[in-house]
Amino acid sequence: MIKNKLKGRKVLLVLDDVDEHKQLQAIVGKFVWSKSESEFGTRVILIITTRDKQLLTSYGVKRTNEVKELSKNDDIQLLYWKAFKTYDEVYQSYNQVRLKDSEIIFLREKLEEANRQNKAIENRLNQIGQLSVLDNLHITRLSPSHFITVLRHTVRSIINFVRLIVDDMRYAGWDVDATVDAIEHNVVYMAEDHKCFTKMAKRVWLLHCLAFSYEPQASIFQVGKWCIFSDVYMEV
Repeated sequence: MIKNKLKGRKVLLVLDDVDEHKQLQAIVGKFVWSKSESEFGTRVILIITTRDKQLLTSYGVKRTNEVKELSKNDDIQLLYWKAFKTYDEVYQSYNQVRLKDSEIIFLREKLEEANRQNKAIENRLNQIGQLSVLDNLHITRLSPSHFITVLRHTVRSIINFVRLIVDDMRYAGWDVDATVDAIEHNVVYMAEDHKCFTKMAKRVWLLHCLAFSYEPQASIFQVGKWCIFSDVYMEV
């Protein structure tokens, strides 16, 4: 019926989303698509959209154009236009949220990278500052210069340990000031903290041993439990 009405006329025929042979047959039946043998005549322009390339080949279609896929941004824009009939305000606000999320992710990655680089630098510095000066050194040959060397390494270890603990606490959202009062309770540290604490404790112990190896014996100033730590003890 459709073929009879279209015979001898100048026609633009668009068949959209055709994926099966029976869809074409329902419209035009079994007929040859070449211009010389077309039942519609030579004045027909036929446009078929399909995802099946073999379908067009089987009907003798020689000229095909492949449409590029929409980008993710275009997909979302088209979705908003289809759903809300407008996309200006909604789409712009959505883009702003996506942009902020992307910036947050980017900054978080940069922060993690900076932390890794800082830890790598600290590890190299710690390796450079090993206590090799005390290797194979007999206790009778100890001097105040050895004590000063160990003291410097010990202070550095304590600073690194405290910095690591404070950074981890802040990164986890802890209130550092509020946790100072509870620092003596059962605190569970991460593996990196264990390693840092072990190095610090070893150097404090070594410093303690060196202090008692001299004559007269040196004493280490300590603030005992329940003792009020006033400004008198603070170094100016």
